[in-house]
Amino acid sequence: MGRAMLIFVVLMTTVFGSVLMSVYRNIGGVPEVLIKNQLQKEAEGVSDFVLRDAVRGANSKDFLETMMDMMGSESGHEMSFTMYYGVPEGSQTLVQPAWKIGNCEVEKITYTYHMNEDNYKVQTRIRAAMQGIEVFREAEMAFSYPMTVLGKVEPNIVYLEFEQVLLFPWLRDLLWRLFGIEKPNFPDSSPNNYGGEFFGFSFWSPTGNDNTKMDDEMDSWEGNYSKRFLKLNGYDHRVEVNRKPLADQGEGFKDLDTNHAFTLLTFAKIDKDGRNSASGFLGLIGKTPDVRDRQGTLLWIPSDPKNASLHTKPAAAIWFETITKGNAKGKLHFTVTQDTLISGQYNTIDLSVDHTLTAPVWKRSGNFLFGYSYTINDAHNTHPWNSYALTYEIKNNKAWVLGYVNGVKVGEKSSNYPVRAYPSEYGMTLGARDIRKANGDKFANDAPERKQLFGIMDQSGMNDEAFTPTDVGLWHEQVMKSTLMHYIRD
Repeated sequence: MGRAMLIFVVLMTTVFGSVLMSVYRNIGGVPEVLIKNQLQKEAEGVSDFVLRDAVRGANSKDFLETMMDMMGSESGHEMSFTMYYGVPEGSQTLVQPAWKIGNCEVEKITYTYHMNEDNYKVQTRIRAAMQGIEVFREAEMAFSYPMTVLGKVEPNIVYLEFEQVLLFPWLRDLLWRLFGIEKPNFPDSSPNNYGGEFFGFSFWSPTGNDNTKMDDEMDSWEGNYSKRFLKLNGYDHRVEVNRKPLADQGEGFKDLDTNHAFTLLTFAKIDKDGRNSASGFLGLIGKTPDVRDRQGTLLWIPSDPKNASLHTKPAAAIWFETITKGNAKGKLHFTVTQDTLISGQYNTIDLSVDHTLTAPVWKRSGNFLFGYSYTINDAHNTHPWNSYALTYEIKNNKAWVLGYVNGVKVGEKSSNYPVRAYPSEYGMTLGARDIRKANGDKFANDAPERKQLFGIMDQSGMNDEAFTPTDVGLWHEQVMKSTLMHYIRD
């Protein structure tokens, strides 16, 4: 009996002791929770103050120039500077004395800019500590970043946005031939004022109106861009941008020529079916052939269009290859010809990727008696625009061609010859290849060698540097959704 009581007492004592220890631990944890909550609230207030204080100074050209001087950096597409507080001198490039507010201290503030002081974001990191307990808080505020990069990181050599309606181009062309009256071109949005000349027959206008629905709240191109686009009939339409003579190239002028680095960009919808034959009354007048096997060229900068061996070797180009006549599946090419001879031939970097067309851009209607003709198909409005971009640059002792679709890299290809692209003296052609005879005369508008594009195009241009993947993605997003991005994240 005495032994049983002893065992019972020992067991009860053990249980009671465990309960007391658990209660003690819970009671002891209450101050820790209270301290942590207090630190979080304090860090939130300090973070809000520091972030807004940093923003007030960030939107200043003088501040940006000061930061660049301190970093010894030059302006570029994206500039980022981080200021550290309370760390040893020399441990970081930008160091400031410790900044303490109550139980909090500022660890760092990062300023990131796109092109100038108007497009920026500020990020802060705050540390709060008391009685061996610490919490961290990060916050971020942005103004016109990054969605407004377009207009700041837009193509700087030439940029055609096709906002102008060129009425009765055939009449304008006739007046120019008969009386020398200058015909208008598509205006260039870059400071270089190149302009694009339309070729081919269009009775009313080579531009159309876009009503592509991108989501429930917003149409494509939003409010910052005209809803017009360039129509390309796949037969005799194209736009040429001529290179300007040296005498017309003033200070700061950007020459339309391929070099060691550049970017080509455009938006387009390529018709998924290709252009079939068309004709007038009884097929006797206005007959055009079935050209579904030849589409189509987006952007083409010729190397030497008078040299038959270089007709298919552009200095730089983006083009679609039809594999099977009338089939929407084909190959998308991003091509650069280098200024170097390999076994007697100029070396070409041709990045080829699979690409399937989805939009019914043009509509064939009519009958044999009265003929068949093509008009813009409203059904294309249910299909989104696609963007296409090519970049060329010398990196790591190689030449690189990168291809992008809808702002995303779809492939890359390199050459072991780190040289510039073939120099071009003939400008850029949109919607067709630039093909010429040995004497310099141009091939006919409807020549099959031109590989005309059957579709529509918009926002086409060239930059004198290779855009980064971030730049290409931002350019695509800004055109698709031209809203300013202002946000606070904390």
